[in-house]
Amino acid sequence: MQDMITELNARAKRICDKLNFGSLNYNISFKIFPCLSFGGKEAAAIIECGLNNAIQLGNCYSISEDEVLEEIGKGFEYRGDDGSRPNWTYLDSKAFQSAKVDLMKMISIFVSSSTQIIGFWLKSGHPFYPVFWDYSFIIEQEADACLFIGSSSD
Repeated sequence: MQDMITELNARAKRICDKLNFGSLNYNISFKIFPCLSFGGKEAAAIIECGLNNAIQLGNCYSISEDEVLEEIGKGFEYRGDDGSRPNWTYLDSKAFQSAKVDLMKMISIFVSSSTQIIGFWLKSGHPFYPVFWDYSFIIEQEADACLFIGSSSD
């Protein structure tokens, strides 16, 4: 699990860095936070483990693998507008499409081995600064868990 998380984070960071470079009043963040040996525990405990921070949980909800993949994909494809946007040159490039397809395939493989998926939102303790969009998921794989968190800000 840890090796896959490290690789997913590295690939996502490369995409985020390129979408952020040359952006206009826009910053995308995505990270997977591991919570080893926390599978099956209460959501708040898993989130606090992953973020290594006190949080105030807003809500938890059921979410499917397909919905997780759709939300993550929409985040990377968000175009913004003339006043706040990612780097459109990179977003419209074949390099971005290829990198995104590869990342989404890896995420799909990772998520498909989950034993439980929970969506959640935080009242406080968010690791990023969500403005335009955000998502947060707990992915459990047997005894382990991890958080998938993404957002964009100005």
